[in-house]
Amino acid sequence: MNIQNNEIDLGMAKKLLSSKGEFEINILSNSMSPLFKKGDRLKIIEVKEDLKRYDIIVFLRDGKFVVHYIWRINGVSKKSFITRSLENPHKDELPVQKSEVLGILKDVQLSMAKKIYLSLRYGI
Repeated sequence: MNIQNNEIDLGMAKKLLSSKGEFEINILSNSMSPLFKKGDRLKIIEVKEDLKRYDIIVFLRDGKFVVHYIWRINGVSKKSFITRSLENPHKDELPVQKSEVLGILKDVQLSMAKKIYLSLRYGI
């Protein structure tokens, strides 16, 4: 999912997030449906602790901000992740470096039932 204002680069967005503590984004696609849909407004906060599996993050990709959940954490250093959308988990699988992560969604999480379903359906 892309944040509506694609004019902001990652550095500017991180500074804005750091100074304000949080800000809202507009969702432009249904790739994380049914959790949230195109047109929804969601709050992003800074990442202040280690990211973990199923956290929903916002990152920069090809000049656009994207919202996906973390499917896998790579390596002991936890500096890269494989992310996925809910709509097309295998087609939307993207590698992300920790340095590309803008923030994490505030007050939005995958339910335990959804986590179990994803693990059983797509493997651990």
